[in-house]
Amino acid sequence: MDRPDRKARRFEGKSDPTDAAAAARAVRSGRAASTPKSRDGLVEAIRSLEVVHHGAVKDRTRATNQFKALLVSAPEAVRDSLRGLSWSDQWGRARRWSDGHGDYVERETPGALKELARRIGFLDEQTARLGARIGELAAQASPALMGL
Repeated sequence: MDRPDRKARRFEGKSDPTDAAAAARAVRSGRAASTPKSRDGLVEAIRSLEVVHHGAVKDRTRATNQFKALLVSAPEAVRDSLRGLSWSDQWGRARRWSDGHGDYVERETPGALKELARRIGFLDEQTARLGARIGELAAQASPALMGL
């Protein structure tokens, strides 16, 4: 794997344009002769699943934060119905809520929490599926590494 010339970086400065110019000079002079990734095979398949898995994890975190923020400002009756429960019990119960009653806030806030709870559940299932599939492919790609 080719690395930037440290001496040149120290004297010429460190910036993307400078690094790009230095890389181009290294290729033209023949000092750099790396081979690009083939972008096929098992490793590329794992890489593509990792992209989706990472996105699902980030989306779950975002949905969790939204749920908790919405719960803080929810009507007292909604907060009371979830008070004292663990986090997983809170979103598990919210997932099963029926349509609310009362004014707009009392009716729609539980509905919004229910949608977020459903999204969290879906993303949990998705990350579990993707994680299992990534593990299977990784075991095929490098059984010795997975044995560690």
